[in-house]
Amino acid sequence: ATILSNKRASSDTESDPGKDEAVALRIIRQIARSIAERADEFKSQELSNTAWAFATLGFGYNGLESANSLNDYIYLTSDDPEGDKVLMTRALDAIAETSVPRLNVFKNQELNNLAWSLARLNQQETSKFVYQGIGNQFRQRRRRFSPQDIGTTLWSFATMEYFDEEIYRIICSRLTIDHGSRFKPQEVSNTVWALAKAQVIPKYPDAFDTTIVPPSMRLSLAEMSDDPVTLCFAAASNELIRRPSEFKTQETKDILWSFSKVGVRHPPLFKSVADHLVGAEPELHHQSRGFNEFSPQGLGNLAWSYAKQAQLVDGATERIEGSGRTRSGRLNIYSAACIDIGESQIQRLFYGIAEAGLQVHDGLSKSKPQDMANTAWALATLGLFHQRFFDAAAVQVVRRLSSCLSNKPGYMSGERIHFNGQELANIIWAFATLNYPVPSILEAIAPYILFICGSGDHSSFDVHSISRQFKRQEMANILWSCAVFGTYPRDLMRLLYVGLLGEGDQSDPELLSRVYNDGGLQMQAKMTLLYVQLLVDIEAPDINLALPPKFPEGWESASTTPDADTNTASPATMISLSSSKTQKDVSSSLQRIGFAHIHEHVIGAEELLETHGAELSSSAHEILSIDMANLEEKIGIEVDGPSHFVTVIDDAVNKPNTRGYAKVLNGRMAWQYVWEGKQKMNGPTALKERLLGHFGWTLFHVPFWEWDALNASPEAEDEYSSEMLKKKRTDNIY
Repeated sequence: ATILSNKRASSDTESDPGKDEAVALRIIRQIARSIAERADEFKSQELSNTAWAFATLGFGYNGLESANSLNDYIYLTSDDPEGDKVLMTRALDAIAETSVPRLNVFKNQELNNLAWSLARLNQQETSKFVYQGIGNQFRQRRRRFSPQDIGTTLWSFATMEYFDEEIYRIICSRLTIDHGSRFKPQEVSNTVWALAKAQVIPKYPDAFDTTIVPPSMRLSLAEMSDDPVTLCFAAASNELIRRPSEFKTQETKDILWSFSKVGVRHPPLFKSVADHLVGAEPELHHQSRGFNEFSPQGLGNLAWSYAKQAQLVDGATERIEGSGRTRSGRLNIYSAACIDIGESQIQRLFYGIAEAGLQVHDGLSKSKPQDMANTAWALATLGLFHQRFFDAAAVQVVRRLSSCLSNKPGYMSGERIHFNGQELANIIWAFATLNYPVPSILEAIAPYILFICGSGDHSSFDVHSISRQFKRQEMANILWSCAVFGTYPRDLMRLLYVGLLGEGDQSDPELLSRVYNDGGLQMQAKMTLLYVQLLVDIEAPDINLALPPKFPEGWESASTTPDADTNTASPATMISLSSSKTQKDVSSSLQRIGFAHIHEHVIGAEELLETHGAELSSSAHEILSIDMANLEEKIGIEVDGPSHFVTVIDDAVNKPNTRGYAKVLNGRMAWQYVWEGKQKMNGPTALKERLLGHFGWTLFHVPFWEWDALNASPEAEDEYSSEMLKKKRTDNIY
């Protein structure tokens, strides 16, 4: 095993790898048969070395079977893979059975090798009782393990989903600020990755948040000393910031993913890594590390980690300031990313991620569905649009789903063809959020969803078959995306309604809550259903869909907030009842030029029934809102802030830095946007305008940067307002 692994590492081309592996396979088989029969005769080192050799050579194991394998592992070519798999399992079972009673005589390195071998060869059942015994040894030998023992053992535990929080806390206590420099990069990343995978959460999640937490409230290391997990994450961030070039790209993304996965924001760490990858300044871009070394999975996880950091800001704000001051919505997420990383820097970072997927990984053809979904979700969450990436993603999704449905052999491996429910929902949601409706992608997704949700021969579906593939919020996202696209595939729409609301004897809110284990429909899902029903009644009445009588009465949920540990997005509500200073200034100008209007006009069920015959429950008091409205002429004025737009980043690397800047507003950090270039209206804003148009309203938009450019001149403002009312934009480009 050592000889072959060394040859692989040195890229030895003089020997015949096929001949070497054939010889190794004969030796391994003979030893496996022997140890399966008389494992109790082997000493601890011999047991450990044999298991390590099996794992190093991938004996009896196909690396394609599991995501646990790494690309540089060896896999012995076998003429009897099933026989070798059975033999390997027998041998490892025998090793485990004889090892557990005498783990107390195993040296630390031997325990480490045994743990790693079981994880490497994916021995799920065997590993459980072995890992319990190894964990007990860690309890007894708290101070005697090396960094390699710590990182590898925790990685093995987490990979095999052996979760014992007490053991994890004991083991990770060795990775501290003082000892961090002794750990190799892989040992650092393995340790925090395992903690995140096992959901061992730091006690102090806001310890590193320099954006939300004021200096007077930040904890010192001494104040965090009672929690080894927080200190472990502190040490990992310190080492990555201190020596980023020593970390492989997989190790870098694993550390960032770990912080985001456990819900811990760390703006200085993420800013440092962004600067390392794209250069601290535009002129230093050519000296940066770049993205060529990242795998498709690495790019997807990197993108997800940065977007998740911004998304976590609401929870951090609530913990620091209390629930009464939480700012929610897209603007909060956009601003957090800009304050944490820098507006231009976050654009260059995601430009690099998207370009690497296209150029390094052959137009996303090497990306798995999760890789594409993570990147698409992240771009949309941050309001960043890279058209070439989304064009390529659409091609890949259509091609793969079509191949799957037609059972075309040899196109690509199954793991790259098959999409799960969350991946489909996040991809289509990203296209809709960025207001980039590509008809072909919905045409491909619709029959695929019907296929995977079908029961029996896949020709029919019910709540139970649908629930195996989708959460209800994911279905609400797809439904909302259909509305943004303005396309309503009949069979898909019916499936989504059945999945969300049930059908026949399954249309019971309590039954559905039990089936999905979700506490009931979230508010976002209920609002989505109201919007979609209004649009379907107008744009596709022939598909004959209807909400339950008096909906949403009787569909209350136990929780008003979505699951925090998810990257499933939520469609935005079309209600916005906060008046900004810009909105008040626009109103003053409209008054000066004689345009009569009221503020914050809210359209509810009663008005829709009276004016358009739209039948909704009277409990739906607030459906739509308009910033300023002339009720007689049905003219609405919308003052559009940054959250109404997406930023096109196809040429971000060539752009100078934006002129935006961080500032303190009402005692908290905020971002002052200074936009000059072309912007694109996002999906939620376009959908709201379309829906209001159906109800006879004409909307005029005031982009915030156009108003800011008037420099508070009453004459310029009044001229702008007068000209605006004379014409209507014919597209969504600004």
